[in-house]
Amino acid sequence: MSGSLSKYYQIFASLPEAGYEESVRFLIDKISILFIDDYSDQCQNSEILEFNVNGYTYLFDLRDDEGDSNKINESRVVGVLGRVSHTTEKRDAGRMKGFIGPFTKLDKYKDFDKGHFVSHKINGSLDHNLYPQLRELNRGWSPQGKLFRSLERYCEQNPDTFLFTRPIYTDLSWIPRYLDYGIFTNEFGLLLNRFDNIKTL
Repeated sequence: MSGSLSKYYQIFASLPEAGYEESVRFLIDKISILFIDDYSDQCQNSEILEFNVNGYTYLFDLRDDEGDSNKINESRVVGVLGRVSHTTEKRDAGRMKGFIGPFTKLDKYKDFDKGHFVSHKINGSLDHNLYPQLRELNRGWSPQGKLFRSLERYCEQNPDTFLFTRPIYTDLSWIPRYLDYGIFTNEFGLLLNRFDNIKTL
């Protein structure tokens, strides 16, 4: 696993004494490096691509070595970060349903929804932005889910907030074991949590 949350706190402790805009530029640089370095240390065969969609930067591991049990066998997101924006467009339900197919029909995904790293309401896209998200986390049913949804709601109500999220993998699949989700706000500073994404007894 990619360490504890302490690396984030170290970055935030070194923020320059500056306004919000300069602080965000600093954080984008430092957190991107953290995501790439931690993931590359864990997965030395990675091929990380950086691209931008709707103002969010995605770091994506392109490797897909399904025939090699010692390598990443499903391409997957390394991290996402950017400034919150809003959309008035309706979700493309048909396209989302067609992605992989209905999770309910696949035993591998019986505990999961098709979750978004960046929610639709804050201009999150589909495809690369989708991942298997624990149902009670995605829908706000569990205590962790309620906290997760409260962070998403803050973003919905506060455009331009800096957001970063990172899946933490403990196997070779694209299903995260944990999800780091953080926002940097003018009001409260850093709000950050690591959420379980696997059902535990």
